[in-house]
Amino acid sequence: MVGPPVIVSAPDLNAKVDGKIGYVGSLLGEQTRAAAVRVTLANPQGAWRPGLFVSVEVAAEQSSVAVSLPESAVQSIEDKPSVFVRNEEGFQLAPVTLGRRDGGHVEIVKGLAVGTQVAAAGSFILKSELGKGSAEHAH
Repeated sequence: MVGPPVIVSAPDLNAKVDGKIGYVGSLLGEQTRAAAVRVTLANPQGAWRPGLFVSVEVAAEQSSVAVSLPESAVQSIEDKPSVFVRNEEGFQLAPVTLGRRDGGHVEIVKGLAVGTQVAAAGSFILKSELGKGSAEHAH
């Protein structure tokens, strides 16, 4: 097995299986820009047969991230990405620097320590409450 790991899924089988790329063809189709790829996978029951329509997920890069949050936890306050950090009184706004995004999560590069509790769900409500407070003080 020469290539990176992949996840093969088949809607007809309602199944997923891990595999590895074993061969990538050297010719690309002129119209489709597609190449032949062969994946080696476990097939003990013989359900995975030639010609079966499948989808393949290839992990292009794997890296570890110290801190990541659901994208919904990050709010834009005055055009700056921010999160609501839990403290003794409730929540406090903290600006953060964002990194890579993947699968609904975003890397926090700066501004948040590992293990810090933040508002993941409902941070939009906290943002709207913050907006109300600044509107009341603007009189």
